[in-house]
Amino acid sequence: MQELGWQVTVVTASAHYLTGSIRHRVRGPWKRTRKDGTTIIRTWSPRDYRRSSWRRLACYLGYSVIAAVAGLTARRVDAVFVGTDPPFVTPAASLLALLHRAALVVDERDVYPDTALAVGLKPSRLLVALLSGWNGLLRRQTKSVITVSPGLKELLLSRGADPQCTFVIPNYFPSSEASADHVRSNATRPGDAVTVIYAGSLGRATHVSTCIDAAELLVRSGSKNVRFVFLGAGERRQAYANDCQARGLDNVTFPGAIPRDQMERAFADADIALHSFSSHPYWRRALSSKIFEYMSYGLPVVFSGEGDIADLLRESDAGLSSPPEDAERLAQTTRRLVDDADLRSAMGQRGRRYVSEMFSRARARATLARAFGLEDSEFVAGAARLPTGRGTTSGHQPTEYY
Repeated sequence: MQELGWQVTVVTASAHYLTGSIRHRVRGPWKRTRKDGTTIIRTWSPRDYRRSSWRRLACYLGYSVIAAVAGLTARRVDAVFVGTDPPFVTPAASLLALLHRAALVVDERDVYPDTALAVGLKPSRLLVALLSGWNGLLRRQTKSVITVSPGLKELLLSRGADPQCTFVIPNYFPSSEASADHVRSNATRPGDAVTVIYAGSLGRATHVSTCIDAAELLVRSGSKNVRFVFLGAGERRQAYANDCQARGLDNVTFPGAIPRDQMERAFADADIALHSFSSHPYWRRALSSKIFEYMSYGLPVVFSGEGDIADLLRESDAGLSSPPEDAERLAQTTRRLVDDADLRSAMGQRGRRYVSEMFSRARARATLARAFGLEDSEFVAGAARLPTGRGTTSGHQPTEYY
């Protein structure tokens, strides 16, 4: 947004979203700092707020109130940009847009109540009705809605979003991080274990239990040269680690979250990348940022699930998919890549080339400019295209992605 000429103020919590740890001490309701030309307002947060549902609820509600008040201190506001996760934030943003007489742009990557139902929560009918009604009202108030996948755009249009004001921008912004010097060839040396890496949240959304079952099947079938590494934090991390220990799976480790600047080394040490969703229909519409990062680092991807991610891997020929919650098929798919270093290398190279050619920071910026009603003079016309078949058997037509 700075590249588009905007002066940006970010209002965020002082607690780390996944771990609940306080990374920036805040005395008082909020603290204002500057970094790289951006004003950052960090609000007070309780420690370890993820220890219980009530603490999380209190934290989210407290953040929304403090953020609304802090946002009023910003001057000359032309637009308010807000994400829908957690859903308590959008009322504060809507109020700020009203008081500042500014445009409201919503980044709807989590569609409520659908996301809550997809992760296994069971909200009351009243809460479902309230969330559905509020989000419908919010879409009518917005200048634009931004989402992250063709499937989610399709869902939002079915819920009344304006086709002319709904944009898709993927969770991927190319940078110099995935430099060619650090992308391994995926040709593991003789005697080395083949490393399968998962990087991201270990919460309710990702179906890690399928991956653990597949890891056990591989070991039991004699594949001793493969290990699984799950990098990340989340409320289910310790439960997954305990499960692996109880099963005696010493080929599965959970090192925890690591700083982003160390991810380059972690990806360079891996041979295969992994992702998994449950069979809930909502996850067919998800297109996780980790898939793009995996591909940009030259890692072939194995995915347990259906929908937009499976379509992307098929279109790019950069990985293999198996049905959701099917550990046996996931084990078979993983074993195919474990046993074939040449296939790993070829898929990794195709994935890296695909994201380099089909996605760019300039395209993402141009779409963002359109969502805010701006023009980006540096953008050269052209659109990345992705399939929308989502499991169809009669072929699929590509769709404009940006």
